[in-house]
Amino acid sequence: MTLEELGIEFELPKLLQKLGLTTAWENYESAVGDMFDGVADKVPTIGAAPTSESSGDDGAPEARVTYVGKLMEVVELMYDRVDEAATLPKQYSRTPYTLITSQDYPADEFPPPPDAGFVLDEWSDLGFGNLHIPLKAEEHASEPRAYDDYIGHVAEYALSAWENQPARIFVPVFFLHGDKLDLFVFTRRGYYLTSIGPVLHMEHCDREEMSARFGSSLCRLWFLLTLPAEQFGLFGATRGTVGQLKLDTSTTPATVTEGSYLDDTTVNAERPVAHSVPIIGNCTYHIDASYGEEKAVLKLTWARTDQLPEGVVYRVLEYHGVSKIPKIFQSGVIVKDFAGYRLEFLVMEHC
Repeated sequence: MTLEELGIEFELPKLLQKLGLTTAWENYESAVGDMFDGVADKVPTIGAAPTSESSGDDGAPEARVTYVGKLMEVVELMYDRVDEAATLPKQYSRTPYTLITSQDYPADEFPPPPDAGFVLDEWSDLGFGNLHIPLKAEEHASEPRAYDDYIGHVAEYALSAWENQPARIFVPVFFLHGDKLDLFVFTRRGYYLTSIGPVLHMEHCDREEMSARFGSSLCRLWFLLTLPAEQFGLFGATRGTVGQLKLDTSTTPATVTEGSYLDDTTVNAERPVAHSVPIIGNCTYHIDASYGEEKAVLKLTWARTDQLPEGVVYRVLEYHGVSKIPKIFQSGVIVKDFAGYRLEFLVMEHC
């Protein structure tokens, strides 16, 4: 089965339900209301839409940077609107992300580099490979060919995120084409797709007629950009999977938090072992670590929910007296079921 066959398109509320964000969205809508209505006169303008026969590359890199710059203007516009709303709850008054472009980092660091993306502020020093939300920008990509022409590029960005960020539960990727912004969400099963809506003003379109649509689109975009990373694709409140991690199995599923070197049960995750992972299906990460005084490996595995957890397999082998199996310090499940896949972990002796 190809990745394209696994793509499912949803309206945003349905997608948010899939991601477990329905309550967050309802609370946000109640607090924000029509805050972004009436901004049509400030939305940046781009050239007229191409004909149905014209689709493809936007030409010089400078033109692409200019196009992405329009989205940066939109983000600034949203900030200005938020600053005017004195009664807005704190969690909706700022975004934890910064929009950066591929020009900010060497092109060979993240081949092929996304055109831009949103990075967590505290991760900005970790490089372009740590984008939280990569972005593909094609000003002259016409519908409906846009998705067929560029799904490969969008999937490459998601795959690079899976490879560079073991703490991923899913990977959101923005696709800016023409005046519209879409959201892809890549899971271990495939991807979901939803339309955010128009975020730029297309030349010759009536601004007044577009006003309500702009307000709705910016409202949706700001919601996504104010979501904490642990609600929008990462597990735990950790800086990736490098550092001191506390894997608490007293809860179901297990919780992942910052650990302390004073705690003997803290996993000191030192260095992920570089390897490729598939864009969909089962995948495993190995991270060199220590557990107390012991050298260890932190193993994170996405597996189908109909498969027996690896930690259970080792316990069965140990119960039946099988020799020469590695010592297991900890095991458990971090995500019980997301799109039919389970995220489990093992802390085992280094063999």
